[in-house]
Amino acid sequence: MEHQLLFTQLLILLVICSLPLLCAQDEHHTENAAKQHLYVEPRDVTVVAGQTATFACFATIKPVTLTWVKDYVYALAIDRFVVAPEQSRVSVSVNETSGSYELHISEVQQADAGRYHCELAANLPSEHIASEPAQMSVIVPPTFAVKPQDFEGIEGQVAMFRCVADGHPKPLYTWFDTNDIIIDPANSKYGVSPGGEYLTIYELVEQDAGSYRCLAVNDAGRIEAGAKLSVIVPPRLNSGRTETREHGQDVTFVCEVVRGEGRPSWWRKDRLVEEGHSDGQRILVESHPDTGNLHLTISKIQKGDEGVWTCAAYGRKGPDTVTTQEHHLTIKVRPIVLQPSTQLVTARVGEKLSMSCQNIRPGGGQPSWYDTRHGVVVGEDRSKRFYVLNSSASSSELTAKEVSADDQGIFCCVTDGDMNCFMLLTFLK
Repeated sequence: MEHQLLFTQLLILLVICSLPLLCAQDEHHTENAAKQHLYVEPRDVTVVAGQTATFACFATIKPVTLTWVKDYVYALAIDRFVVAPEQSRVSVSVNETSGSYELHISEVQQADAGRYHCELAANLPSEHIASEPAQMSVIVPPTFAVKPQDFEGIEGQVAMFRCVADGHPKPLYTWFDTNDIIIDPANSKYGVSPGGEYLTIYELVEQDAGSYRCLAVNDAGRIEAGAKLSVIVPPRLNSGRTETREHGQDVTFVCEVVRGEGRPSWWRKDRLVEEGHSDGQRILVESHPDTGNLHLTISKIQKGDEGVWTCAAYGRKGPDTVTTQEHHLTIKVRPIVLQPSTQLVTARVGEKLSMSCQNIRPGGGQPSWYDTRHGVVVGEDRSKRFYVLNSSASSSELTAKEVSADDQGIFCCVTDGDMNCFMLLTFLK
C-alpha cells in the first residue's frame, strides 16, 4: 500500500511539473503543505446501475493538486486530467471558489463498486494527505431471466409456474392469485419454493383457472409478469346401465358426456365399435341428431352379445383425460317346462355337486349353463353357490361346493341350440 501511495505521489509531481502555472506556485505549496488539510471528505453513496455517482473533496488552501484513487490502487484522475481507462465515463470538475473537487462516474456499472478516496499532493511523503475511503455500492434493478409461462393443467393434478429475475441485491418474489391477492405459502393449496421462484398449485379445480402474477423487488426497482392457467376437466359420463333381454330382442345403450369436453366412443373387448358400423345390420353406433349423444343399438340379441359394452370419452389431453363407463347386457332365459328328456339329479345337503355338459356337434362352441330358478347365466365366480368350472372349447362343468336344501331346481346346458336340463333334488343325510 505504501509503495502504491509513493507511486501515486510521483505521478502527481510529474503532472504538476507539466503545468507551468502550478510549477510556478510550487514554492507557495511547499511552504503551506504542512498546513493543508481536507475539511470535507467523500461520503458513501448507493447508486442505481446506469446512473451517475459523484464524490467531492474540499481543501482548505487553493489551488491544490488532487488525485482520485479507487480501492487504494487505481488512480482515476489527477487534478483536471482523467487517467482512468474508462475515460469516457469518468470526469472531474473543479470549483475554484469553494475549493471543491468532484469526481463523476456516469453510467455506473457493478464493476464500479468499491472504495474511493482523494489525495492532496505534498513535497514530502510525511506531509501527504489522504481522505478516508468512501464506499460506492451499486444496485441493479431486477430484470427477468425467466417469465412465468401459460400452463394448461388437468383437474385433480398440479400446475407449476416459474419466475426468475436477475438483479443486485437478489430480488425477492411475491406471487398473486387470480383475485390479485398475495399467495400465502402456508396455504396447503399452494406451494412456494424457498427462494420464491416456483409456484405450485395442487389439486386443480375449474375455479383455479385465471391469471397468476409474479412480482420481483429489490432496492433498485420492481418488475412483474403474469401467466394464465387453464384447467381441463376430463369428460364425465352418464352412469352405466345393466339391461336384461331375451334372445332375439333389441337393446340400446346411451353414451353421454355430462361434464367437461370429450368425444364419446363405444368399445367391445378392447376393440372400437366404429360409428355407423354394423354387424349384419345388428350392431349400430350413431349420434343422436338432437342431443349429440352416442347410441349403441344391438338388434336380435345373440348369446355372444352378452357381457360388457364400454363407453369411453377422450378429452383434449388424450390418454391423460380419458374416462370410461361400463354397461352390461344380460341374456334372460325363458322359463323351461320340464320335458321327458330332463335328467333327474339327486344330492345330499352338504355334498359337493358336479354336472357336466358337452357339445357333441362337430365344431360346436362352448356350452353355457343357466339357472332357470332365477333366469340368469351361471358364470365362473366361485363366490357364488353355483359356478362353472373346467370349461373348454366344447365342454363345461357346473359345480356347487356344498349343496343346500334351497338348491332344488332346474339347471340347463345350452349348446348351439340344443338344451339339456337337469332336475336337482336335495335331501338330508
